[in-house]
Amino acid sequence: MLSAAELNAHMQIPVANWDQNSAWERFTGFRNLTVQQFCEIQEQLLGEQIRTIGGSKLGSRLLRMTKPEDVEEFRRTIPLTTYADYTKYLNPSARADLPAFEYMWAHTTGAQARYKYVPYTRRAYTRMLDNLMGAFILSTAREPGDVRIGPGSSIMYNVPPRPYLSGYAAFGMERRFGLKGVIEPVVAEHMEFKTKIRTNFETAIERKVDLIVSMTSVLVSAGEQFSESFSRKKAKSTSAKKHPSRSWRSKFRLGTAVLKAALRGRKPRAGDVWNTKGIIGWGVDTPVFRDRVEGHWGMSPREIYACTEGGVMGMQGRDAAGMVFSPYMNFVEFLPSKEAAKMENDSSYQGNTHLLEEVVAGEMYEVVISSFYGMPFVRYRLGHQIRFLEKSTSAIESGLPEFEFLGRSDDRLDIAGFTRIDEKTMWQAVERTGLPIGSWTARTESRDGKPVLHLYAEANGSMSEADAEDKIHAALRVEDDFYRDLEDMLGIRPLEITLLPPGTWDRYYDSRLKQGLQLHDLVPPRMNSTVNDVSDLMTFAQEGEPVAP
Repeated sequence: MLSAAELNAHMQIPVANWDQNSAWERFTGFRNLTVQQFCEIQEQLLGEQIRTIGGSKLGSRLLRMTKPEDVEEFRRTIPLTTYADYTKYLNPSARADLPAFEYMWAHTTGAQARYKYVPYTRRAYTRMLDNLMGAFILSTAREPGDVRIGPGSSIMYNVPPRPYLSGYAAFGMERRFGLKGVIEPVVAEHMEFKTKIRTNFETAIERKVDLIVSMTSVLVSAGEQFSESFSRKKAKSTSAKKHPSRSWRSKFRLGTAVLKAALRGRKPRAGDVWNTKGIIGWGVDTPVFRDRVEGHWGMSPREIYACTEGGVMGMQGRDAAGMVFSPYMNFVEFLPSKEAAKMENDSSYQGNTHLLEEVVAGEMYEVVISSFYGMPFVRYRLGHQIRFLEKSTSAIESGLPEFEFLGRSDDRLDIAGFTRIDEKTMWQAVERTGLPIGSWTARTESRDGKPVLHLYAEANGSMSEADAEDKIHAALRVEDDFYRDLEDMLGIRPLEITLLPPGTWDRYYDSRLKQGLQLHDLVPPRMNSTVNDVSDLMTFAQEGEPVAP
């Protein structure tokens, strides 16, 4: 019997029949669908999925020994599920119970940092790659129909390695579409994450980069470091001493960047060196950092909506304020936040979901998916919070509703049962202040019987805790109406800030790396960090210089 590692090693996918003239319609044409057409495609693929999984042990259990005839019967008779309903089956040793032969096993982290394993069929993996190619095309296009990426294009992937899905994506895009990594995926996946990021940028100076796929915060950090290196006195001579072995090509590119900036009357920026066609940013902070990324790189990052359980499900074009769902990856339902709250208060309650044709702009929903192509999930709660946006004037007139990703439902911080702060809201509040705050983590605590929203933040400049607390509190009042009401109606001001010196997060990262921990354990979570996480940060903070007020 093959292990998961052996199955993954033998992974093969079909090479795409690439046609530049039809690529736009083939990979991005779904954005022109009406909502009705979207729902019709969804219903057709759901029917195929029900027939596929009904004969398996897992599928029979999830469908309750039935085979619903249509979408309404499916939603009425099949209960919502969570990962706990699949734990027994999503394991290579139990694959005989799966709906279809698994092609590869990907994993992500779940509760208590445990891995969640997800088996991908060949069809599902291929569809995920096709959706990702759609995102690549949209992110590099200057106008509709403009396909500027294809076989031979060079991609910088600042992403985790296999068996994370992003690692499989880098390998798959090379195999299926001939897209080359700045660092070959087989080399990159054996590098420590920070080393890989640094090597990517250093290698990219020697060659073209058509597209960057990266955590948005990494792009901001890289852009700031690049700008600082050029703003120092005698930057040219200093750089030469540090990099005596730089090739003539890299020196020429850096010199051209300086000249280009001078002709435009500004300082050099990262985008002058890496003249990329597009950027895809991942992370809930992407909208928050969009303007800063554009300032450093000369263009805004586009977003994709993806996760291990669902693949690449949504993408954003240059003409759009938000993302739109693809009808081809999963059957999607949307659980209103009020219904989710009822389910939380009453475990026997089955929440009522909406289809895409029923969603309301401005409302928040939790995403529920049912897999296609023999994948295992049925009415599965992803735990992702999204908000549908008001229709943008620049969006396609008959197009699909646009949405924004807000974060995970279980990452929200509950304050006195009155409001729940999500990661995106925290990012927006911190960014709104303009304070030189670097990495941070937030958690709820209690002090003298009162709720505390405690933010532990790395200070990259001079500031006092009192000033930072006042400014972030004021920003949270603007970003979240319920947070404002907490003070206005109940007299509760829950925010408390502890500033930590620069380098605290690096020392935390390096310490855990030496312990041999996995990537997801190398930094504390943004939201709901544990007592041990905070204790470690405070210990490493003592090794740095005190924060200047």
